[in-house]
Formats: sequence, structure tokens, C-alpha cells
Amino acid sequence: MGRDVIRTLSQSYKDKKSYCIIWQVDSKPVGHSNINKIIFDEEAYMHCIYGMLIEKERLWPGFIKMTCPGFFKKYKLKKLYCEPYLLNPALTKYWRSRV
Repeated sequence: MGRDVIRTLSQSYKDKKSYCIIWQVDSKPVGHSNINKIIFDEEAYMHCIYGMLIEKERLWPGFIKMTCPGFFKKYKLKKLYCEPYLLNPALTKYWRSRV
């Protein structure tokens, strides 16, 4: 494990520069969501990366609904921005064309 990863794992939430949640289906990783640009007690920026299983089965809304409350609670966030914008028409069209 790299020094940066070890340092990040040992930091308090207030000191972390980023945080990641791994999504699993049947104990296999299928995607993740992470936050960065964290300003503790203020805001952070969320990114989501997921594979075709999540898109095909339309599981991503449920994963996001389970993930966001943890980000808000652990980092005492008032705002959470999604990058890229979740309802971006071009991004939505791209993913739908792949199912």
C-alpha cells in the first residue's frame, strides 16, 4: 500500500482530502463514489464511477441514495456537488446508448 493511502486511512475525517465508498453486488465491486475538494463542515464534490451492471439494472440511484447521507454525516456537509452533473443530457444519452 502506498504511503498516501496509509496516511489517508489514518487521518480523521476532518483532515482527509478525499473519501471513497466501494459499491458491491454479491460481494463483488461494481462501482464507487468518492468525494474530494472537501471543506469540512461546508461542502464537497462527489464523483460516481460504475460499470454496465449498475447501469443495465438501474441500480445507481439506490447506491447514490445510500451513499450521500454518509458523506453529509461524516463531513458535516451543507452542500454536496456532483461532477459531472448527474442529469447532464449528453452523459445520460451516452450511458443509455450503452445498455
